[in-house]
Amino acid sequence: MNKGLEIITLTKSQLIEAVEEIRSRTNENIEILYWKNQEFSGFSKNKAFWIINSPRIADNDYCFFLAIENSKIVALISVIPDLIKSESGLEKVYWMTEWWVNDAFEKTVLPTYLFSEALKFTKNRILIKSYAENANDFYNKQPFEPIEKRLRHTIFLSLNPDSIIAKFKFLKRFRFFLNIANTLSLNIIALSNKNKIRSKVGDLNYEYLTKLDAATWQFIAPLCNTDLIYKSRDYIDWHLDCAQYLNTPLQNKTTFNAIIRGYSKHIDVFKIKVIKDGEIIGFISFLNFHGEVYLKYFLADCESNFEILANVLIEHLIDLKVSHIFTENQELVHSIKNRFSYIFMHSSTKTALAHKDLYTDLYFKEIREQDGHFI
Repeated sequence: MNKGLEIITLTKSQLIEAVEEIRSRTNENIEILYWKNQEFSGFSKNKAFWIINSPRIADNDYCFFLAIENSKIVALISVIPDLIKSESGLEKVYWMTEWWVNDAFEKTVLPTYLFSEALKFTKNRILIKSYAENANDFYNKQPFEPIEKRLRHTIFLSLNPDSIIAKFKFLKRFRFFLNIANTLSLNIIALSNKNKIRSKVGDLNYEYLTKLDAATWQFIAPLCNTDLIYKSRDYIDWHLDCAQYLNTPLQNKTTFNAIIRGYSKHIDVFKIKVIKDGEIIGFISFLNFHGEVYLKYFLADCESNFEILANVLIEHLIDLKVSHIFTENQELVHSIKNRFSYIFMHSSTKTALAHKDLYTDLYFKEIREQDGHFI
């Protein structure tokens, strides 16, 4: 490995030093994390603050592994400490949420070495919710076991020019016309779906939350009992904390361009308590990333209320002019397929992995959408 490369491991304590811009003897190179003069910062500062505030991270827990060359970040792995239900009770694990390597180092030993360092410092207690297909060969040679395969769906509610241009690059010159087609298709789909839910949401009320109140937590708690990840009120408040997302209207004026981003021109997380006849019947949370929605929680206490919640979700997607939504909730996808209009749907298989040292400790029924969902 290049002698000019340096590997830096960051614990919670060291991450605090970084975001506060404190130089310390324990990390003389902390200045590289000042989010200044970096072509690519490792992570946005608001995301770092959010990680520090996790109720499940101890001062000596590791959260980032960085490779540095000439004061530039050339590789990065991020892990988020969490708690799973095991046969012996609650056990600490680490979700590996990002593994990024600069193109110039992809075919060197650096990616594997940094990965090995992350395993060593976390004592092999690594979970991976999904990974890119081009990493299949790598993981097949590693001490990991698949723990679940599931479908991830992208439901398009408009033509979405970005997706079309990504597939057919020559259409970039026709973006103006694609934008017109996108607006027309969005409005047509919205009108169709609005007519389908108009009479079905009139008797509902919504409460938009910043944090869970006692009544909402009492509703949510029994619906998360079978989750792989142990849920508590303070954990869900942290998981859905608006502070991890930052609106940057003039993004070209920001002083950093992060690999792990928690910012955009328009970015918001919604937490919606759904009420009917004075009773809570559901809870929905999703991230709206500039018209791109990632579903985080979709909880109903019975099948009839599940269909009502689907109406509520569609109502919000219409109002927010959402282009497409990502979800792994198979029942919800089935409901949308059968009841609502959309342009098209793309589905891909995702595999969750656990290190072999951790695999035998797992005790769960399924990985739910809300487990390990840290976008």
